[in-house]
Amino acid sequence: MTSKSRFDRPVPVVLQGATVGRTASWLAGVLALAYSNLDAAEASPSVDASVVNLPRLEVSESRSPEADRTPLKLPLSLHETPRSVSVIDSARIREQNFRTPVDTFYYTPGIFPNSTARGGYHYISRGFRMSADETRIDGFTGFYVGGGQSSQNLYGVDRVVTLRGPAGLLYGASTLPGGLINIITKKPRAEAVTRLDTTVGTYAGGGVAATDRGSLGFELDSTGPLTRDGRVLYRGIIAGDDSQTYTRGINNQTRYVNGSLTFRLDAEGRNTLTPLVQFAHYNRPHGAAMVISPTTSLSTADGSSGPINRLDLSPLDVNLYGGGRTDDMFVAGFDFRSHPTDPLTLNANYRYIGYETDINQWTPVVTTAAQRAQLAATHTVLRTQAKSAAERASHNGDLNAVYAFSPVDAWKNLVQAGLNARTLRTFTRTGTGPNTPQSAINIYTGRTADPLADRLVLGGPVVDTDDVHWNAYLQNQAAFFNERWVFTVGLGYGEQYIGQAAAGARRRRGDVTPNLALVFNLTRQLAFYASESTSYSPADPAQQNFAGQSGVFDPQTGVNHELGLKLDLAERRASLAVALFQTERDNVIVQDTSLGAINRNGQPYYLQQSGQSARGVELSSEAFPTRQWRVNTSFAYIDASYETGTAFADPVAKTPEYSASLYTRYDFASGALRKVGVSLGAVWQDKRLGGNAARTAAAPDPLVLPSFIRLDGGLFYRLGRHWDFALNIENLLDETIFVDGTTGANLQVAAPRTFTLRVGYTF
Repeated sequence: MTSKSRFDRPVPVVLQGATVGRTASWLAGVLALAYSNLDAAEASPSVDASVVNLPRLEVSESRSPEADRTPLKLPLSLHETPRSVSVIDSARIREQNFRTPVDTFYYTPGIFPNSTARGGYHYISRGFRMSADETRIDGFTGFYVGGGQSSQNLYGVDRVVTLRGPAGLLYGASTLPGGLINIITKKPRAEAVTRLDTTVGTYAGGGVAATDRGSLGFELDSTGPLTRDGRVLYRGIIAGDDSQTYTRGINNQTRYVNGSLTFRLDAEGRNTLTPLVQFAHYNRPHGAAMVISPTTSLSTADGSSGPINRLDLSPLDVNLYGGGRTDDMFVAGFDFRSHPTDPLTLNANYRYIGYETDINQWTPVVTTAAQRAQLAATHTVLRTQAKSAAERASHNGDLNAVYAFSPVDAWKNLVQAGLNARTLRTFTRTGTGPNTPQSAINIYTGRTADPLADRLVLGGPVVDTDDVHWNAYLQNQAAFFNERWVFTVGLGYGEQYIGQAAAGARRRRGDVTPNLALVFNLTRQLAFYASESTSYSPADPAQQNFAGQSGVFDPQTGVNHELGLKLDLAERRASLAVALFQTERDNVIVQDTSLGAINRNGQPYYLQQSGQSARGVELSSEAFPTRQWRVNTSFAYIDASYETGTAFADPVAKTPEYSASLYTRYDFASGALRKVGVSLGAVWQDKRLGGNAARTAAAPDPLVLPSFIRLDGGLFYRLGRHWDFALNIENLLDETIFVDGTTGANLQVAAPRTFTLRVGYTF
C-alpha cells in the first residue's frame, strides 16, 4: 500500500481504532510480523486477491473516512494522527445496530458508559467523567444539555469519532482531559442513493417475554445531485421510532429531520457552501433501567460495598418512577470551504442551536434511616417530584486557515490559525411548592398507597445566564526527510465570560494550552509517535455548590503524555494502534451522587477536589484473515485515582482496570449460504466502583459493580441489489449487567437479551 503525502496528494483509506497494548513480548512479536511483511508490501503494489474488503453494507457510505479532522483539524489520515483515536463509521453502526453513542463505547477502548438512562450523555474516558460539552456534533457543543436522561439516537450520523486525551488547543476552554467525542453528521454526496431502513425489536430476557415489549423505527436517507451539472447536491433524512424499553411503561419517542445542500460556487469546486437545518423531538418517560435491591447496602456509609444481591431485585415489569421529560432541538448553520490557491485552505463553520426541555418527574428517595427501614420492612419507597423548564439558545462558530508550503525539498510545512467561540443564553424555571416525599410504591407489585400528585408550580426565572467562550489557536506541522519525521507544535488561549442576573458579569481568563507531537515513520506502514496535550476548562456557570451558589468553582486544568504506534499492513490486511498514556487533572469538579443529595435550592450540587490521575495502555486492531472474514479487537488497562489527600483516594468510578472487546464477521461467498453473513461480538469489563465521585469520609463505600461478559450475535442476508436483512441479538446469554448504582436503592441495569430485525431497501 502506498502512503501519499498529507500535503499534496490524497491520503490512504485506513480504518484505525483507538490505541492499545499488551505486554512487551507480545508487542515485539507484532513488530516482528510487521517487519516481515513491510518490505514485501512496498516492493509489490499489486493487490492480494485473497484479501479484500467485506461486502459493503451501504451503497452510499465507505467503510471508513479517508481523513478525520477531529484531533488536529488538519486533513490527516488516522495513521498520520499523533493521538489515540477511534472511528465507528455508519456501516458498522448499522451492522451492529448501535442506536446511541453509548452503544459504541463497549467496542471502543478506554471509554465507558456513565449510564444507559439518567445522565446518559455523560461518559467516562480514561477514568475521567466527561461533561455534556465533551460530546460534540460536527465539532460543536450545545446538543447535549444538563439534566438529560439518555443519549441521542444515531440517526443521520456518518461516523462517531472518539479522541482520547485533552483537546483544549483546538476546542477551547470547554474541554476536559479525558477526551472528546465528535459525532459527524451525514452531508450531501455526488452519488445518487436513497435508502429506507425499518426496524422492529423486542426483548426476551430478564423476565421480559418476547411479546411484552415492541419497538418500531425507520430512517429514510436520500442524497445525490440536484442539478444536471452536479454543482448542487442535496441530502435529506427523516427518521423516528417508538421504542419500548425493558422497563414496563417506558416508551421512548424520537422524531428527527435533517436537510442540507452543498453548492459548488465555482466550476472547479474550490469553493463550497453547505447550509443545513435539523429538528429533533424526544419524549423520554422517567425510570428506564432502574431497579432496587432492599437487601443490598442502602447507604454509602454503612461499611459495605456489596456484593449486590441479584435474588431480590425489583422486576422490570414495575416502573418505580413517574413522569418524564421532553426535548425539542432546532439547528441551523453552514459549512464553508475555500481553496483559493493551492497552498491555502479556508474553513468557516457556524451553528445556531435552540434547545428546550420540560421536566416533570418523580424519583424514589431512600436517604434517611426511616426510609431505609421502610424499604427493608415493607418493600415500599416514597417518591419526590422535580419540575423544571429550560430554554437555551447558543451560537457556535469556528474559523481557521491552513497554509502549506515547502521552504526546501526536504521540508514540507503546514501552518494553521483559527478562532472558535460560543455564546449560550439559558433561561431556567424550577418548580416551587411543597415537595415532601409522596405516593409509596411497592417495588415488587407496583401497588401505590396514593396516586402521584403534581404539587409543584413553575416559578419565575431561577437561572438567567449568558455564557461566552472564545478560543484562539495557532499550530505548525513540519515534515522533514521525505516525511519520515513530522513535528507538530501548537498554542491555544481562551476566556470565558459569565453573566448572571443575580451576580453580574464575571470574566475568567484561561491558561495557555500548549500541544506538542512528534511522529517517526519508520516505514510507510509503521509509525511511532509521542505527544503532549493540555486542556483548560472553566466550570459550568450553572453548577451549584452545597450553599446553592453558582459560578463559584475554579477552572479545571489537564495534561496528557502519550507514546504510541500505528501499523497498517499492505492492502488493509491488518491495522494496529497502541498507546501508553499518563493523564492528570487538577481542581476536579464532581457531583454529589448520594441518592437524594440536593442543596438548599432543591438542585443537585457539586464539589471541587484537588486532583485526578490516570495511566494505562490502550489497543485496537482490525484484521482480514481471509477475504470474507474480518476481526476487530480492543483492550485497555487503566489505573485511575483521585488525589484527595484522604484515605479514600481511589479508584475512580465506572472505570474497570481491565476491559476488552472482540467483534468478528464472516460472509459466505459460495454454496448454499452464499450472500449470508454471521457475526459474533464479545465484551468483557472488570469490576468497577459504582459512584460518580471519589469516595469520601462521609461516603466511603459506594457499591462495587461486578465484572461481566456480554455476547452479541448477528445474521445478515442480501437479496439482489436492493434488499438486505439483518437480525441482531444483543446479550445472547441474558447476563445481568449493572451499569450504575451507589446503593441498592438506585441500581441501573443494562438491557437483557434483545432482538432487532432490520429490513433495508436501496433505491
